[in-house]
Amino acid sequence: PPTIIYVAHEALSEDTIQVTLQLDEPGTLWCQAAEVTGSSTEANCLEAELQDSDASNPCHFEVHIKGGATESYTTVFRADVHVAYTDYDIEVNKIWQKNRLNAAALTEEVPYKIFCFAEDDWVIEADDATDSSNYGSPSSPNKVTLAQATALKEAVGAVTTLDLTPPDLQISATTTTETQITVTLALNEVGTAWCRAVRKAYAAPTILQILDTGFQQGFSSDDVEVVVTAYDAEATPLVLGTDYDVYCYAEDDLCAGCKVTSGMTPTSAAPSG
Repeated sequence: PPTIIYVAHEALSEDTIQVTLQLDEPGTLWCQAAEVTGSSTEANCLEAELQDSDASNPCHFEVHIKGGATESYTTVFRADVHVAYTDYDIEVNKIWQKNRLNAAALTEEVPYKIFCFAEDDWVIEADDATDSSNYGSPSSPNKVTLAQATALKEAVGAVTTLDLTPPDLQISATTTTETQITVTLALNEVGTAWCRAVRKAYAAPTILQILDTGFQQGFSSDDVEVVVTAYDAEATPLVLGTDYDVYCYAEDDLCAGCKVTSGMTPTSAAPSG
C-alpha cells in the first residue's frame, strides 16, 4: 500500500481544517474528521469508534474517511496524487455522521481528530502497462490499513477550529464613589474586558484609547467588576462632581491556532457622575 506522509495542518476558519500530505507513489488521498475521545456528540463517530471489521456498520474507517455526497452536502474531501513526494492540501469542513445520511458543519473552537485514507493507482498502471493475452487485471488497488490511518491521526493530533466571532459584552450595572467608577459586566465566553471614562458629551474613545488606560478584568464565568479611577492614560484622577460616560471593550482568549484575538466594537455604559 502507499505510505501517507504527514506534512502540516492548520485550522483555516471556524469550520474548516486543512491537512497537507504526500504519498510515496501516485494514488488518491481522502480525509475526514472524527470527534475526539470524550465528546458528547453521539451522532458522529468518535476517534476510538473507527473500525475495519464490517463496512456495513457505522464508522468503518475506509467508508467513513471516503465520505459521501448528496444534493445538499458533500463530505468527500480528496486529492488525486499524480506526483509522489509532492504536497497536496485537503480541506475538511464537515463531518459525516454515523447514519451516513447526514453531515454536520465543524463547530468553532472545537477539537477534532483527522483520519486520512489512501490507495494507489496499481489497477490503472497495471491495465495500461500489459500487452499479454494472459494478463488478469488486479481486483483492487493497494490500500492503507486502519493501523496506518490511526498512526497518521496521532501524528496530526487534535486540531481545533478557530473562533473568529467577537465576544458579547453585557453591562449590568455602574456604581460610583468620589474617586472611582465600577462597571459590572459579563461576557458570553472567556476573555478580558477594558473600560474607560470620558467627560460627558466628549467623543467616544477608540479601542486603543480604551486599552491605554489599563482598567481591565478577566472574565471566566461570573460577573466581574472593572474599576476605573482615571480618565486618561496619564492616570489623571476622576474629578469629583463631574459627569462621565464610560465605554467598555472586550476580547476573547486566544484560541488554539488563532492569529489574533477576536475583539468587539466598544460598548457604552450608562453615564456616571
